[in-house]
Amino acid sequence: MNAHVETSVHESSATESSTRLTLAIQRARHALLASQHQDGYWCFELEADCTIPSEYVLLMHYMNTVRVDVQAKIAVYLRERELETGGWPLYAGGQFDMSCSVKTYYALKLAGRWDGNIRKRDLEIDSPYNTYRHAGLPPGPLGSPGKDSIRAVLDPTPGKELYFVSRNDGTHEFSETLGDHNRAVNRYQKRRTSS
Repeated sequence: MNAHVETSVHESSATESSTRLTLAIQRARHALLASQHQDGYWCFELEADCTIPSEYVLLMHYMNTVRVDVQAKIAVYLRERELETGGWPLYAGGQFDMSCSVKTYYALKLAGRWDGNIRKRDLEIDSPYNTYRHAGLPPGPLGSPGKDSIRAVLDPTPGKELYFVSRNDGTHEFSETLGDHNRAVNRYQKRRTSS
């Protein structure tokens, strides 16, 4: 390629980039002006999402400097932003975000506002991640399996058990039939919630 052709290709690419940048600036300007209050000011939330206040709760606990009054206000703030799906968005008005939801659940648990129990109302949440309402796999990962989990799938322990329920002591009750499983649920879970 000669120098003249290289220069014109570079100039054409630079012009195209400049045009795209100008259009992006115009769209951003239009969006900002559209959100301007009629009196001339803008008003937006200071927090971008729920991860920042959630991380602050985690930090207070990590540093052992919990301010109960601040933590309570953050818990209210977080609960007010919970989506109908039971999770939290990465930014105000956004869709469910797994990472943000995990941080928020953990912060609420530390703040004493979430006890970790899944309740019937949680199973009724219409979320693509709620496999009680939607058959099949969710649209994205729920977590990454560890080596032991992968080994268990590749080389399972022989048995006919299809169901399991927590005994709430770190062990599980395994059952071969739905009837046995339901009795185990009554014994280990329903008894716990009624006491």
